[in-house]
Amino acid sequence: MVVRLSGTQPQGPKHLETLENKTVDGTQNTVRVNRGATANRPAFPVVGEFYYNTDKQAFEQYTLAGWFNIAQAPSAPTSVIATDQGSGREYNNGQASVAFTPNSNGGAPSSFVVTPSPATSPATFTTTSSPVTITGLSSSTQYTYTVSATGTYGTSAASAASAGVTATTVPQAPTVIASPNTDTTASITITAGATGGSAITQYTVVSDPVTTTQTTSSSPYIFTGLTTGSAYTFSATATNSNGLSLPSSASNSITPLVPGSFESIASYFLSSNGTVTFSSIPQNYKILQVRFHGAAQDHYIHMKTNLGNGTWSMGPRNLTNSLGINISAGYSDGGFYLNNGGVSVTYRGSMITEFIDYANPSKAKTAVNWYGSQAASSNQNNMLAMLWDSTAAINSITISSDSGYVLNSGTVVGLYGIKG
Repeated sequence: MVVRLSGTQPQGPKHLETLENKTVDGTQNTVRVNRGATANRPAFPVVGEFYYNTDKQAFEQYTLAGWFNIAQAPSAPTSVIATDQGSGREYNNGQASVAFTPNSNGGAPSSFVVTPSPATSPATFTTTSSPVTITGLSSSTQYTYTVSATGTYGTSAASAASAGVTATTVPQAPTVIASPNTDTTASITITAGATGGSAITQYTVVSDPVTTTQTTSSSPYIFTGLTTGSAYTFSATATNSNGLSLPSSASNSITPLVPGSFESIASYFLSSNGTVTFSSIPQNYKILQVRFHGAAQDHYIHMKTNLGNGTWSMGPRNLTNSLGINISAGYSDGGFYLNNGGVSVTYRGSMITEFIDYANPSKAKTAVNWYGSQAASSNQNNMLAMLWDSTAAINSITISSDSGYVLNSGTVVGLYGIKG
């Protein structure tokens, strides 16, 4: 095709030029074309209309997307803007909308290719118009986007990258651990998963069998309204500004306690000589109880808390031989001592100690101790108490033996508690 301008230059901002199109068989067609600056393009163009742009020194044709140069590859799109679309999106299935402006300085594009960074699967997204939806984005990950345009005469370079936008979704499902609290309540410990890129605002907890649906913004949470003696599991969902996560897996099964009953917190059966320490004791019991049963000649058994020194008070004793309590000045660190006397390896000592209001920050701490030991032909039974002026919580209890003696293999030590 031969395109030739003809005609006289009239005065004014634009005038008609002549396009002559001579076909192979010699037939000549003549098309009148408006000419002028970009600002003087026809106000109401129709698709397919031509215009000679004197600002660009190029022929343009009007398309549904606007004016573009004739017979040129497209130029890189401009104004690339990404917007997160997190609402209701599942965790790690983020979505964004990417808008852009086709560049009229080049040829007419027929399609556009959007490329996210970091890479996604698929790596690119093709569209014929703006905006385009980008899917499969990882939660809490920041992405930028570039756009290239393709037309009949080639493909543009990539656009400048958009500003970074973080993909957000609903949170990852949390995890849940349950423990008995009272006869009608359970303590629910919720561990958050990933936030999905938006802060978690609350958790919704449901029991199985279903009682009520309860919400909390903190953990642990006391779940109420349970039936004493019935077994329950619990699940939770996490909520952020985008919605609810999938439910957690079911927690361990728990049964609310019969009022006033002891439950085991921890226990040790010694397979070798050693020392027993209960550390990081939970603070949600009203009463703690240590139960001790020695395996052999456990001489001068010593039980001590993190509170250090206290004040002794001895109660009744029943002594049928020389065995007794040793509370001499050498033992000034506030510990209980059970003296088995070292008379015979067949000796056994047993002890129960209860700590009252051990976690209450407004009360002094008291412990009451009962113990006894038995030889082949004699025995002893004793009761004593220890008072600490400190209002600090008891959170550690250690049971050991005096120098030269050990807790023997086969010794059993248990820590129990009553909630309320």
